[in-house]
Amino acid sequence: MKFSLPSGITPTKRIVIIAIVVGIIAGFGSLLFYEGLKWGIAFFMGYLLHYVYPQEGQSVATISQWSEPHSLFLLIPILVFGSLLTGILVTRFAPETEGHGTDAAIKAFHGDGRIRKRVPVLKAVTAILTISTGGSAGREGPAAQISAGFGSVVADMLGLSPRERRIALTTGIGAGIGTIFKAPLGGAVLAAGSAAVGLLRGTPLLAAARIGAGDIAEELGGLSAAKRHAAELAADALHRALGAAARERAALAPRTGRTLVAMSGGVDSAVAALLVGRGGAEAVGVTLELWSDPDNDGDLSCCSAEAVRSPAGRPTPARPRRSPRPMA
Repeated sequence: MKFSLPSGITPTKRIVIIAIVVGIIAGFGSLLFYEGLKWGIAFFMGYLLHYVYPQEGQSVATISQWSEPHSLFLLIPILVFGSLLTGILVTRFAPETEGHGTDAAIKAFHGDGRIRKRVPVLKAVTAILTISTGGSAGREGPAAQISAGFGSVVADMLGLSPRERRIALTTGIGAGIGTIFKAPLGGAVLAAGSAAVGLLRGTPLLAAARIGAGDIAEELGGLSAAKRHAAELAADALHRALGAAARERAALAPRTGRTLVAMSGGVDSAVAALLVGRGGAEAVGVTLELWSDPDNDGDLSCCSAEAVRSPAGRPTPARPRRSPRPMA
């Protein structure tokens, strides 16, 4: 069954509608997964194994009543049953549900954005079997892949474009993670991080350093003021990772015909850029802007390119690094 969005609505309204539909479906899907997980643990660990285990929301006094299983020998057959049934379901019906789940969701986002319709249901069943029978796994990965799968299903139903399909997947991931951990901003940060990885892939180091919160928000189709902080956190994490990589092991390939010139706004740096240009090389001017000047911010520099214009060219302005507060 396929539907289509009205053709007369604006792109922004289309994204809002997609986000609402995917958010509701993915959120309820993750909620059902969470409830199924609780039922599975209650059956295998509680009913069969008689294991009194700590649960969310319990008081310290209640948790202190923890007791070991009455029949510890039953743990091995329960583990074997869960592992065997999970392995059969995964290898027989959907090998892509193998593993953590988050990696598969991000891979789909950076690929064609398509996840088979059986994946959300099968991932939920196998994750419940694994976790409730004592397997070493958590909720985050399955929730991400389940929710991304619901986003893909909605994209198929609405006939979305490749860009809108990716937005549907990230919305699903954010809604699912936010629902199962009761942390909506955490889900938004995870979705923003996925978008940042997409922008970064195959990008040179200096170009990657220019990726900012606005680029990440645009990649996600736009973020509200309440959720834009997620893009800012993702951009900050990206810049910190790039800085650490550059300090430890990254090396820029030499590039002939291009010279970096630190522009102070004075005569010396302007003459240096002029001489570089006359020598036949491209001068790239950079500056450290330590104040906010509305009349000058639009030029992305404190220096006038006209001051160093020459027949051989002028310095290419680069984005300045701005201090967060005025300098005294």
